[in-house]
Amino acid sequence: MRTKYSSIAIVASTIALAIVSIVIFDSFVSRKRADMILDRSVFTGDPCSPPCWQGLILDVSTAQDVYQVLQGLPFVDLGSIREWNTVWFDNEDAVEIHYKCKVVGSDSCGGVLLSSGTVKRIWFTVGSYATIENLFDRFGNPTYIDLGMWGAEIPGCTIDLVWADLGVIASYGSRKTKTCDLLRDGIGFNRTLAFNSIMYLQADSIPTEQCMSCERINWPGFEEP
Repeated sequence: MRTKYSSIAIVASTIALAIVSIVIFDSFVSRKRADMILDRSVFTGDPCSPPCWQGLILDVSTAQDVYQVLQGLPFVDLGSIREWNTVWFDNEDAVEIHYKCKVVGSDSCGGVLLSSGTVKRIWFTVGSYATIENLFDRFGNPTYIDLGMWGAEIPGCTIDLVWADLGVIASYGSRKTKTCDLLRDGIGFNRTLAFNSIMYLQADSIPTEQCMSCERINWPGFEEP
């Protein structure tokens, strides 16, 4: 059974992945080169539409399927694939499989979590093509938006766009507070704002609790030109 503690833990995990993706993108040698190699499937729907990723299906695909898919992706550094135990809701025997991308010099740029033998969560970094305007065109109005800080006591701005019915979360982060400050003031999104990572979850696994350091807002639209 899903517990409040488990849901809050998932929220914390989502925020942590957003921060990881920021560090990853800070380490890019070339953004243009990265954009050429990184995964664009969130927009192309190839080979399957979200929340399916590269043929991996939530609650269906197995660890064997994950390794088979990763070994066939041109942007994955095959020597970097690692697996470790983790916790997913009440299951303490879940497994996380992470990988680095060939253009990224950080701990990982994507990962797949499995629990009870099947995929439960998928996340991956995206390039500068993942703008708020492109995400809006792809998925429409998000169900809600969570604004947060870089860390518990560190200034900065994190944004999670959540499409709860679709099981999709897009995350953005910056060590500058300007973007979050403008949104809190009622100014809409800059259309060119690029997000860092995408996460896929089953719709019933999308966290409903607001994290303690977050502020939840509705879709504000785009800022006037």
